[in-house]
Amino acid sequence: DLVRSRGLGDVYKRQTDYRPLMGGIATLTEEVARRLSEKCELLMLSSLLTGSKKFDRNNPYKTIRVLNIWILREILFVLFTAFLVIFRGYKKIYCLVWFPCGLICYLLSRFISFEYYCAGFGTDYIDDTKTFKRRIKYWLAGYKIKTFNNAKKVLTCSPYSKDMLIEMGVTAQNIEVVAPGVDTDQFTPKDAPVEFIEKYKMAGRRILLTVARLELYKGQDTIIKLMPDLLKKYPDLFYYMVGDSEDRGYLEKLVPEARVGIAHG
Repeated sequence: DLVRSRGLGDVYKRQTDYRPLMGGIATLTEEVARRLSEKCELLMLSSLLTGSKKFDRNNPYKTIRVLNIWILREILFVLFTAFLVIFRGYKKIYCLVWFPCGLICYLLSRFISFEYYCAGFGTDYIDDTKTFKRRIKYWLAGYKIKTFNNAKKVLTCSPYSKDMLIEMGVTAQNIEVVAPGVDTDQFTPKDAPVEFIEKYKMAGRRILLTVARLELYKGQDTIIKLMPDLLKKYPDLFYYMVGDSEDRGYLEKLVPEARVGIAHG
């Protein structure tokens, strides 16, 4: 994402997780961009996705999209970053994830003078080798700490997340906690929909609910494994997971191992 700011200086913000992609980081990226656009001239650099043109048309800031082909996308990000810093005067870069955006900024900052800011979220604390991309992140774990420690500021969402960053080796003085806000115009308490309750047999039940992508770092697997013990204390407890992703199959396999039932919706 690229931001040219009048009052805040020249800022360049880039992101791979951005709308119309659905997800927490993508939504946060959009909300941050909208708030910044109220105070500065904003130019967003992100990936080309289905529905991008329609989505970008309704935004109060300009968006540049690059081909969403892995490796080629990263190369284009490098070229755009260098061009905008050297020839367009962007001197501050904001990335909401360390990989690949933050890492690219760290490497370029070794050769070009600019400041970059980086955020740290759940995926940044857990390294595994389950997929090819995750294996690359695992192999680059040393650069993750360098990316954070060379950032002008590292932003995270809670004191707990800050402590995890410190345990990883990130300098404490460089971390700032910024709790995500809630859009109260969109998220307002309402009466529960009757049809939904009937469809999923929720009436009179004690409900445990997670709304998130079905990925291991989110922790749904831990709750599934704990369900037999929880059911002993709360026999009417139902656990509902709302979401989907690459770890759905793994989570479904855990259900019979935990000796609890499963319902699809």
